[in-house]
Amino acid sequence: MEINLYSPVDGEIKELKECSDEMFAKKMLGDGFIIIPAADNFSGFSDKATVTMVFKAYHAYGFDIEDLDFLVNVGMDTIALKGIAFSTKLKIGDIVDKNDSLFKVDLNYLEKNNLSKETAIVFDINDLSDYKINNLKIGNVKQGDLVCTITYNFFPRNQKKIWNPQ
Repeated sequence: MEINLYSPVDGEIKELKECSDEMFAKKMLGDGFIIIPAADNFSGFSDKATVTMVFKAYHAYGFDIEDLDFLVNVGMDTIALKGIAFSTKLKIGDIVDKNDSLFKVDLNYLEKNNLSKETAIVFDINDLSDYKINNLKIGNVKQGDLVCTITYNFFPRNQKKIWNPQ
């Protein structure tokens, strides 16, 4: 299967391993990339997605795209703001595309409070037998730019991978 991902905002794309938050950098929450936003308005990042989660603090959102679970986490340690600096009209079950407005964040407020603007966009890799992030566009992007294509396969039914820490 294949999914195109687009930049939800003007900014700079970086590899996930460059994230200041170790949980994202070490792919504990999935694989993907980060974007350092240069604008306050975030739009959809795929051709079609279903909203599956809206955190109370409005700093993070879940999406289902072609049966792949995505998390968009805006800023690091922004959950402590309890919604200050964030606004959205998204509801669970909403269907959005790359032209829809998702949420707004007051980047100046984050900067004044010494909070990272890094925004992680990651997808759950636990049920995938293999996947690849193709042609990740590192560097400056505009909202709506194609930033990568993800190709993936799920584990066959009844052969789900079992977590086995080594």
